[in-house]
Amino acid sequence: MKNVLLEQIPGRRHSHIVRFALFFALVLFLFSTPVRAETHDAEHALKQKLVQWLEQGWSHKAGDPPFDFQSKVGFFYSRSPSDVILFDELDPNKTVHRSAESHGAVWGKMLGGTNFTTSVIDGPHLVLSGDLAAATVIYRVNIQAADGVQTADVIGNFVLRKGAEGWKIIREHGSALPPQKAK
Repeated sequence: MKNVLLEQIPGRRHSHIVRFALFFALVLFLFSTPVRAETHDAEHALKQKLVQWLEQGWSHKAGDPPFDFQSKVGFFYSRSPSDVILFDELDPNKTVHRSAESHGAVWGKMLGGTNFTTSVIDGPHLVLSGDLAAATVIYRVNIQAADGVQTADVIGNFVLRKGAEGWKIIREHGSALPPQKAK
């Protein structure tokens, strides 16, 4: 049986290179498919975790005990101070925090018994590579105030690291968006 592909290559002595290249390409294709499926599953699980963190963790309804950062969302954060850098523009002191505990203290004082909900508007948009993930989420915070509901749209950027305890937030930056900019 004639190999037409090899006949078109000048100097047939290089046919073993072509065969190896084709074999290598086939092996790469076959072994990349399961990895992509695993990556897709990890992305899906991580996106669900971020939505849960925002929509369930960052909410407080009438009758709930006072908002407690550690019990509601603290477990989503890394406990390693060398990893953690957290900033949120809604923090009245505009502090860069190096631990989840100090970050959480702000929200416990500020939110206390206030009723509020958080809902995802856009995202999470995720980039995943090995044990690191970067995510961007646009979300809306509705705060029940004495004069009605106050709304803030926020863009949050996060870096998460996967360790023995699963995915944990190691970087967070939240910035309020101008009204009507979250589309």
